[in-house]
Amino acid sequence: MRLRRTVRGEFDLIDRLVSRLPAGDGVTVGPGDDAAVLRPSPDRELVATTDTFVEGVHWDAAWMDAEAMGARLAAANLSDLAAMAATPRWALVSLGVGASPVPETLEATQRGLARALAKHGAAIVGGNVTRTRGAAWWSVTLLGEVAKGAAWTRFGARPGDLLAVTGRPGRAGAA
Repeated sequence: MRLRRTVRGEFDLIDRLVSRLPAGDGVTVGPGDDAAVLRPSPDRELVATTDTFVEGVHWDAAWMDAEAMGARLAAANLSDLAAMAATPRWALVSLGVGASPVPETLEATQRGLARALAKHGAAIVGGNVTRTRGAAWWSVTLLGEVAKGAAWTRFGARPGDLLAVTGRPGRAGAA
């Protein structure tokens, strides 16, 4: 029988998660402070998106390991920015955990998330941890940049434009 180590409190958990994060470009103040201070590129606009994954709804440990779930959460946010022609830069990560979270599971989820974000030039710059009595959840707010006036929107398509779909529509909900 393997004993599960638990964390002593919110600040212990934050220290464990923050200590492994690399510094991101354009980050003046990063994880560990009350808020992040970010330096956007000149002549760019910020694009923001957020997604939340709830255990038992968006993932289940029986069919998805923690690192894969983190990567999937990153992909949900990254695809939103890609749809608007934005370059990913910074992520804020919040999570709700039960009274006795398993640090290795949380670290694996963050590792999958951070690696997937880093592949696209984004870094985790802050977030929040809270206790929940219900299902565990992770939420990511991803900020990206796009040239002023160059963001693609759902309302920009015109007759004759090519519409491309990757994968099978609705497949993510079946996963």
